[in-house]
Amino acid sequence: MASAMPNKGLQPTPTASARPSLRLLARLRPGVRRLRVEEKILEQYRSQGVDSSCNRGVMHIRRAIEADMPNMVAIAETKRVEYEGYSPVFWRKAPDSSPKQERYLQALLTAPDIIALVAQVEDGLAGFAIGALTTAPPVYNPGGLICIVDDFAVTPPEEWPVVGGALLAAMARETQARGAVLMVVVCAQRDQAKRTLLREAGCSVASEWHVKPL
Repeated sequence: MASAMPNKGLQPTPTASARPSLRLLARLRPGVRRLRVEEKILEQYRSQGVDSSCNRGVMHIRRAIEADMPNMVAIAETKRVEYEGYSPVFWRKAPDSSPKQERYLQALLTAPDIIALVAQVEDGLAGFAIGALTTAPPVYNPGGLICIVDDFAVTPPEEWPVVGGALLAAMARETQARGAVLMVVVCAQRDQAKRTLLREAGCSVASEWHVKPL
């Protein structure tokens, strides 16, 4: 059964030469951090759509549906294994992490404040991003809604520049259209490929979490 979220594309892109340079996306360093997408980056992508090409063929960015859940969970599980190696206690994977996440994602797809996007290449998924629209804590005033992007992964890691870049651009456009003024993206301190993408997309580090096992 499909989720209530419509399965529609997000503005097809013109030719590769008309696309913004996706070299804006590709080498990283992680840590849980807050990253701001600069207005000039949003402007560059705004009128150009999000279809593109990656190493495996033509890629299409669209809304996630319930049928995407197994592939999204598989991509996320691979990422969890990678992150567990970065910080074995903080990111220690639960034995039943996949079924738990699938139930969690199914609930997210029907939530009105969630934007769930996938990158489809042929019959499979190359990545996904989930953004949650929310308000800032009352002691801060960024000037509007913020979008927290925590679940954001691609496969394989070499596709961060194109697949991750297209997902990030689509998420920025969608969240801005819904009134958000700030996008907060979570990234591990040692996730070099993702960090590079975020930095070259105009994001900056606003916060980091330091952990110490006790």
